[in-house]
Amino acid sequence: MQQEMNVGLLIASSRETDQQGLIALARNAAKDVSAKMSAASGIPWVFHLAGTKTLETDEPRRPSHFLEDASLAMADQAFDAVVVVTDVGLTSRRRHLEPGLASPVTRVAVVSTRKLLSTPRGEPVRSLDSPVVEWNAAVLIQHLLGHISGLRHSAHGIMAPFSFSEVRQDGASFSPAECKSLPRTSNGCFPDWPRCKTTDFRDFDRPLVEYSNLRA
Repeated sequence: MQQEMNVGLLIASSRETDQQGLIALARNAAKDVSAKMSAASGIPWVFHLAGTKTLETDEPRRPSHFLEDASLAMADQAFDAVVVVTDVGLTSRRRHLEPGLASPVTRVAVVSTRKLLSTPRGEPVRSLDSPVVEWNAAVLIQHLLGHISGLRHSAHGIMAPFSFSEVRQDGASFSPAECKSLPRTSNGCFPDWPRCKTTDFRDFDRPLVEYSNLRA
């Protein structure tokens, strides 16, 4: 029986945003990420809409804010990892506004469209259905899943520190060495990880402080 990696997409939107537009962006980006991750690892990576949540305010949040819902979705639906996609700002423990953050310990990544949509002063804000936003979101999600899989930053390619590109028209690929490090089996826990608890909320931010490579 062929193994596959199952990744949940959890949509957390503020009341002011277009939730259906956010869902569409996440699904479209996931299609490209699925193809790239499947080609790199040799097993299918399948993305599923795990659920939606409406946030009371659009105030920036720490990644740990989303951890309980992500962990419950992971446990209830047997996902190998969960990617939270939100329109609110995402802040690190150092109070930096980040496009995305990931935790290998919890197997949860959080992607914020706040920085993906922002533009220099005087220019119109990008829209959720913009192709360049979709491609950048795909690259960011793939990058964060690389971190969840144990990969560190590199000088080039998909694991280089993420930055928004106005001319991005395609995704990026892992290097041959990175491909060898990606998981090739799915048993509810990545095989080489020392800890695979889905309910260990306290440690979510800790790797982000100790290892700067876990930032996007």
